[in-house]
Amino acid sequence: MSKLDDLDYQILKILMKDIRTSNVALSQMVGTSVNTIRNRIQRMIDNGALQIIGVTNPLELGFDVHVIMGIDVSYPHLTSVAEGFAKMKSVRYVAYAAGVHDLVVMAFFINTEHFFIWMRDQVSQLEGISSIKTMFVAEEVKRTYDYFEQLEEIKQNSSLKEGNNDY
Repeated sequence: MSKLDDLDYQILKILMKDIRTSNVALSQMVGTSVNTIRNRIQRMIDNGALQIIGVTNPLELGFDVHVIMGIDVSYPHLTSVAEGFAKMKSVRYVAYAAGVHDLVVMAFFINTEHFFIWMRDQVSQLEGISSIKTMFVAEEVKRTYDYFEQLEEIKQNSSLKEGNNDY
């Protein structure tokens, strides 16, 4: 995790509420110069703390099949399987996992036929998969990318860690 200070957290809180907030408005809201805002935003983008994108809802765009898969892989193939999934257009999320499965993959498809063709033509080519547990998402209850309410807690935990190494 990159080091963020109070000003960074203030900027992030505002941007999470409305990403369209201008640098001029941000500078007025937090009491600093436009150049400082521009530099801070660029630094957070460069170090991976901030990504500015338009988030769409794939279900509203015609992707009616949403799957989450727990994948078990023989360890010599773990990296190649993860990278293989990451290269696939339908896949939106790939993560190494500890626990029941080795990888977690989330993907969206136009319909079940599209899903089946993907499994048959692409997933079957990945060497080292021992099992796949597929969950078809029936209905999303919550999906958010807003960490606004948690930022203060994260900030407090970061300062606690810096001051006390007795975990």
